[in-house]
Amino acid sequence: MFALIETNQATHIAIYIPHDGANKSLPALAAMLEQNAVFVRNGYQTIEVVKPDMTIRLNDTIEISGRENELCIVVPTSKQTLGDDFVLATSEAYISNQKAIKERDERISKQSSEIVFLKASLERLQATLDESREEAA
Repeated sequence: MFALIETNQATHIAIYIPHDGANKSLPALAAMLEQNAVFVRNGYQTIEVVKPDMTIRLNDTIEISGRENELCIVVPTSKQTLGDDFVLATSEAYISNQKAIKERDERISKQSSEIVFLKASLERLQATLDESREEAA
């Protein structure tokens, strides 16, 4: 699955990372961009994959230079952070989930067998009880 971001000719993408979520959000974002992102330049008669120049700057403002006047943009803050249950999608995470799913399935199978055994035992005890009641009557 791909998420395609059309930048409408924007030259930079700024993402605000709240301080309380930076320890999880920044490594996850950096890994996602390094491992999964493909940057494409769509020109008039060409389409090509390009390697971006990426840096992470921990600041509340963004300074963009390279023009005659240096511009400064104040980044709006957000309280959205990754939850404590967030796991970076790595092959180890998928293997870990696969192992947990296998263990769960084995546990369900074992418990199903135990339930079948207990139902049979209950039926035998009920039959014994019914016989004892008939003999007593």
